[in-house]
Amino acid sequence: MFWKKYRNYIILAIIALILLFSRRFAVIVTDIQWFQALDFFELFWKPIAIQYLFSIIAFILGAVFIYLNLGLLINNLITPEYETKFYETGLAEYADVITSMGKIGRLIISIIISFIWIGSFANIWENIVYVIGSQSTGIVDPIFNIDAVFYLFHLPFLQRLVSPILALLILTIIAVSIIYFSKGLLSWTIFRKYSPLQAPALKHLNYLLSGIFLILTFRFILSLFNLMFSPRGAVYGIGFTDLYISAPVYIILALLSIASLVLTLGNFKWKKYRLSLYCFGGIIAVSILGGIVATAVQSIVVAPNELTREGPFINNHLEMTQKAYGIDDITERTWEIEDNENGTENTIENNVNEDEANQIEEDLDQEEGVPQEEDDAPQEEGSPQEEGVAAPEIIPEVINNVRLLDYRPLRDVYREAQEYRRYYHFNDVDIARYTIDDQYHQVMLAAREMDVDRLPTGAQTAVNRHLKYTHGYGLAMSPVGDLTPDGLPRYFFQDMPVQDHLDMGLERPELYFGELTNDFVIVNSEETEFHYPGQEDVELIYEGESGINMHFMNRLLFALRKFNSFILFSGEFSSESQILFNRNIKERVERIAPFLRYDQDPYLAVADDRLYWIMDAYVETNQFPYSQPFEDSTNYIRNPVKVVIDAYSGTVDFYLIEDDEPFTQALDRAFPDLFSNLDELSKELRAQFRYPEDLFSAQAHILQNYHMENPVIFYNREDAWDIPTENYQNETITMEPYYATLNLGEEERPEFVLMIPYTPVERNNMISWLGARNDGENYGELVLFRFPSGEHIYGPQQIEFRIDQDPQISQQISLWDTRGSRVIRGNLLVIPLENGILYIEPLYLQAEASSFPEMRRVLSFWQGDLVMADTLDEALAMHGVDPEELDLEDPDDIEDIEEIEDLPDTDIAGLDQLSQEALDLYRQADEALRQGNWTEYGATIEELEGVLEEIQLRVDENF
Repeated sequence: MFWKKYRNYIILAIIALILLFSRRFAVIVTDIQWFQALDFFELFWKPIAIQYLFSIIAFILGAVFIYLNLGLLINNLITPEYETKFYETGLAEYADVITSMGKIGRLIISIIISFIWIGSFANIWENIVYVIGSQSTGIVDPIFNIDAVFYLFHLPFLQRLVSPILALLILTIIAVSIIYFSKGLLSWTIFRKYSPLQAPALKHLNYLLSGIFLILTFRFILSLFNLMFSPRGAVYGIGFTDLYISAPVYIILALLSIASLVLTLGNFKWKKYRLSLYCFGGIIAVSILGGIVATAVQSIVVAPNELTREGPFINNHLEMTQKAYGIDDITERTWEIEDNENGTENTIENNVNEDEANQIEEDLDQEEGVPQEEDDAPQEEGSPQEEGVAAPEIIPEVINNVRLLDYRPLRDVYREAQEYRRYYHFNDVDIARYTIDDQYHQVMLAAREMDVDRLPTGAQTAVNRHLKYTHGYGLAMSPVGDLTPDGLPRYFFQDMPVQDHLDMGLERPELYFGELTNDFVIVNSEETEFHYPGQEDVELIYEGESGINMHFMNRLLFALRKFNSFILFSGEFSSESQILFNRNIKERVERIAPFLRYDQDPYLAVADDRLYWIMDAYVETNQFPYSQPFEDSTNYIRNPVKVVIDAYSGTVDFYLIEDDEPFTQALDRAFPDLFSNLDELSKELRAQFRYPEDLFSAQAHILQNYHMENPVIFYNREDAWDIPTENYQNETITMEPYYATLNLGEEERPEFVLMIPYTPVERNNMISWLGARNDGENYGELVLFRFPSGEHIYGPQQIEFRIDQDPQISQQISLWDTRGSRVIRGNLLVIPLENGILYIEPLYLQAEASSFPEMRRVLSFWQGDLVMADTLDEALAMHGVDPEELDLEDPDDIEDIEEIEDLPDTDIAGLDQLSQEALDLYRQADEALRQGNWTEYGATIEELEGVLEEIQLRVDENF
């Protein structure tokens, strides 16, 4: 009867289960083939084997523990009623269900509970790998003198064991106690006197209490070491109160737990069960009292004398934090500046803050027609360098590689000029450097990827998505400082077929793997692949061997994995065809090695006649002793691994660049085939490694306070630094680290440096800058350059204020903004030179209806001299650089610059007056609108229109 009534539902449920398990089976089998194809099979089976082995052991122990407790409970519940019954509660009937269970019922319950319990050990295989493969780091904590490896690996593993075991014991004793009380086998008289009638239940609880006291002992010992991560006190880590109050409390609690354990075990003979309960209550009382005392000591004893009490601990904290972030061995130098004139200037901008700058701008608006004094007037556009101020000492390699291209406007230019078809897309723009024929080039580059989601709706067929449009093609590459007269980038690589102006011999421009390749493709099919467009589309056949052959069994497996019938039934490909999946490079590397954290900005490299993706892999933890957390509680970060992905074949290599990093040392022991030998990497590709921005940003933020090594200075934050701000697209943003070509003084040639400047907190002058070297044997070296004490060096925001306050420059920007265009102020670049600091900011112009920004001007500031020019060379010439060192046709170009740039000045006073008149009319119209005076509003708007037309006329005549 039951079968006939529910037959259809049962059949559907069986089919659903079959499909579910079939898909899971298909995923496992295809994953095995995928890992084998990439030569990373051990990374598939070892984690699974370790996790399942541990889980099985934990499952068996948990099930046995629950089964034995259920058996003991049932045996006690069926004891003759007249011997033990005191009273029953309303829950007794539910407890009777347990007594009716047989061995099978107990086994099923044990299995279910244990299966749920082992979920608390998810991914514990990583802890096991790190513990087994760990070795001494050589760094010991300053309190307990224990190697940092204990805190990094052993302590987290032990905590992961202790917490679930303790939870299981506590939940069991609670459940058992409730059942005993509900059936009347226990009563509250136990606290007054012992009754033999309660013996079976008390004996059972005694077993459980013994286990709890044992685990609590370990828990309190671990808590003692966990004080290394205490947030209480002046600094993160163990402090005065933690060491002298909390640590003794944990020791007392551990001793008390041991004594309770001994007493509880003795109760099997002495029957003093109440004492065990008193011990348990005593542990709770000591824990609460210890917390109260610690809080009181911190508030009453430590806080009023915090620096005195916490001084030695601050010193420990500084030392360990520097080691955790790799800033303990920074090379510090003084950046000596010769003939520095800007340090002696006493202009209002030297110590101006943002509010003062806004007030200055308002004052300037009101002073129409009033000339500034000669000493305070900003350097006019195109005017010669002041006498007595040395010209910038800048060599050609630095000049040619000043980054005038901003990655955000450049990405828009690439998309407009180099995508050609809607299904191509430039996802991101990266920065790199190449040395070709002994010529150094800093470049911006972007991959032209295939995004099949951008195909027209009618072309979104399975054949097109999986067989035809399989790969991207080539790249766009531009020198950072060489632009066309129209302000557009020049190209080293461009177009389709690819044009290689550097003669790098790119033979494999195809990108089968990238940031936008999110779907599978099948290659070597009956349908030839689209290569790139032309007068006639060019087609291609894939020649790689990293795919998986599509014989019938794999057709079936991948059809189940992807839920895609096209794979199973299509006749467009054969058993010789190969499927490429997991093609998104971020997902690809995370699938191979999920225990590493990857930089979210992979960068493209041209090397060895093909394209590669390079990703930085990090190891992070929140378990480094005494170290200050940065983000998401992380207090330790390293970049010991570089990942290289072949954009054509999809092969992945993990290169270990730090041999002494503890996490990767343990991983290398567990997975000997994971890391490739760095010596096997070509010099051409290795030269493209760059210091990662994520790591540098973390180090730079930590260094804002942790450059101070004196505990007193650190406590008072007397020398705290800040990362400066800059203006970008009418917004004030925090400066991002940027790559620059610099001459650091000790090297014969300039080098590729990732840098960020610093200013004092709540001040805008620059005090130092941090650089990470990228080239050759110097890779990874951090250098902190401090400016000489007592000299004023302009900070980035002060330069932005100078630009905003310059009447000619700000008026020129305003005029462009009123002519149907949008001015984009690029990143402000701080370029340290041997005799001063050069500041460069490109200006881009973009029509409102266009996504095609053009660089129209270069703003340059040197030794108090602010200029705006068409090109960087012209700006440097205005600063006094020898024209023969610049890319100018002849020395007379300097005079031409002055003549051209001075033309607008013939009527600049008139434009000033008209601009002020337009502003006044706008304010009048706005006030009339607020008051609802529509007549006056209309008349004022008409008058404003006439003034704006006059401004437009004069601009057209003079610019």
